[in-house]
Amino acid sequence: INAEYFFFFFFFFFRKCCIEHNKLRQTAKAVFQALNKNKIQYWLGMGTLLGAHRNNGTIIAWDTDADIYIAEDDEPKLLEVLSTLSHYYEKDHSPKRRPMYWVYYEEKQPQSFPGMGDTHIEIWLWKFKKPENRQIIYPVKPCKLYDIEASCPAQIESLLNKHYPLGWKTKYSLASGGRTTLNLSIM
Repeated sequence: INAEYFFFFFFFFFRKCCIEHNKLRQTAKAVFQALNKNKIQYWLGMGTLLGAHRNNGTIIAWDTDADIYIAEDDEPKLLEVLSTLSHYYEKDHSPKRRPMYWVYYEEKQPQSFPGMGDTHIEIWLWKFKKPENRQIIYPVKPCKLYDIEASCPAQIESLLNKHYPLGWKTKYSLASGGRTTLNLSIM
């Protein structure tokens, strides 16, 4: 291993595990507590659910965000809750995406664009287009994300199979270039 390669990976993983993931845990804890206090049901989704389930409650090593869902009907209550947090938040208005909110670790607007390295929680608004998806989600059940009490869908593996139709049980590594393909059409 040459020294340049070693220092790049050491810095990359140190930054992820020790700086960004710590910020992500703090932000997630504040958001989850506020949602619970205001009786807004949420559940972990996408890579966050994958990490909580497959990786024993940890965030996937290269992730800089946490994904959660709430029912679309709860958006007005969500806006009330977000206004009470000390974290900066904004709605993603991209026409190519499903409606969602970004909640950042920072109190003021980050300098970069959403999703470009700033630690954040993505709160997706779930519209139940397919009736069978209700039984996959409800009733939500308790799960852990690090040391945080979180909520997971009733049928975790069914949702992961829908999100990742090419497979999700095998851990991928950055070194191998392996990534899991996410299917967003299920929402």
